[in-house]
Amino acid sequence: MAEQESGSLRIEALSRGSIGFMRLSGAIDETFNVTDLQAASACKDVIIDTKAVYRISSFGVREWVNGMNKLAQAKNRIVLVECSPVIVRQLNMVANFASHCDIVSVQAPYFCSACNWETEITIPIEAAGPNMPVSPPPCPRCKKPMDLDEEPGFYFHFAQPNRFRPLDAHLADFIASLEREKAPEPKLRIFSAQARRASQLGMYVWQEATKRLGRRGLAAVAGAIALIVVVAGLALSLSHRPPPVAEPTVAAADLQQYHQLLSTGDFAAADQLIASLQARGAFPATLADAMRADVAAKRKEATAKALTDGQRLFARRRFDEALNKFQVVETLSGADIDTQFAIAECFRRLGKRPQADERYAQFLDALGAGGKDSRVDDAMFWRADFLLSQGKKAEAVPMLEKLAAKPKGIYRRSAQRLLKTAKAL
Repeated sequence: MAEQESGSLRIEALSRGSIGFMRLSGAIDETFNVTDLQAASACKDVIIDTKAVYRISSFGVREWVNGMNKLAQAKNRIVLVECSPVIVRQLNMVANFASHCDIVSVQAPYFCSACNWETEITIPIEAAGPNMPVSPPPCPRCKKPMDLDEEPGFYFHFAQPNRFRPLDAHLADFIASLEREKAPEPKLRIFSAQARRASQLGMYVWQEATKRLGRRGLAAVAGAIALIVVVAGLALSLSHRPPPVAEPTVAAADLQQYHQLLSTGDFAAADQLIASLQARGAFPATLADAMRADVAAKRKEATAKALTDGQRLFARRRFDEALNKFQVVETLSGADIDTQFAIAECFRRLGKRPQADERYAQFLDALGAGGKDSRVDDAMFWRADFLLSQGKKAEAVPMLEKLAAKPKGIYRRSAQRLLKTAKAL
């Protein structure tokens, strides 16, 4: 089976005749690229196994939906098998997540209340809906019946009767052959390698304790330990979460609008859209939280880029372009003292002294009276120079006197000259 990487996703592929099979593992995020799937198999019928997909971001949802639209233009059939629980959640929440795909089977989470064992079982999806086991499957560890760890009506909501097309005979035979060729499952091993080493150490400790305490004393200790284990197991069983409540489905148009706002950098509007949809009960809370995190990450990324671009343009003396970039930073994340000073400098270099004076004043106010910053002298001098040109001697002189009194200040002589001018007014 050929392998390749697609960002956070690993793709394994094989082809037999007109059928291509791909197994995806990892995370589907903004790095997902459908061209990697197209390159993995040129066959007209594609079967995609997503059992090992453990995460999908909101950007991954967008890329997946767009990617499946493109893939459907080049393929006869796209079939999804063994969809992992994270994929199933998207099938239920995003209306067009599988609009070009046929679902054959999904992984359903099961839980054993007797021993707290968790596992996933493959459930076929047929024309009438999910083909659930006739009787609860036995726990592989304690053999007690297990329960589905989701509300069936919610988890299998996507599998409405006759939603997916029946498989052609050659696809059904191919999937059956994959099942037959699977290696036999290894016997259940409860302990990992680390746990087995701990178990061996525990056996050594038990033998040593037997020598020192004797069997009666050791039996009392063992009884107390057993009681603790029983109580802990009972607490875990009682704390097992109840089945989740069904969440609404996201309309494709809402999701498209959200990504449009992000692509244009209108992050405030994106946040407002999420809040509005949640207020109307039209958005799943879990997806909304993930989307807010994406908005915050994209805002931070855009802010950093605008700041870097602004500094680069300022160094090249392209002050009008640099000013635009610094104002973008201010819009995205607010104006901290660094941004205030950068904007003031741009205004001054462009000859816009009133605007520069306003920004220098904001910089000094934000820094505070006791602030120690090498740029304080710049802000004070250019403020004093502008105020003096406006005839505001009373405001300018105190700043000039401070600058003139600094023995090693870079504006000492310039401030002294301006003081003489001020006295002559």
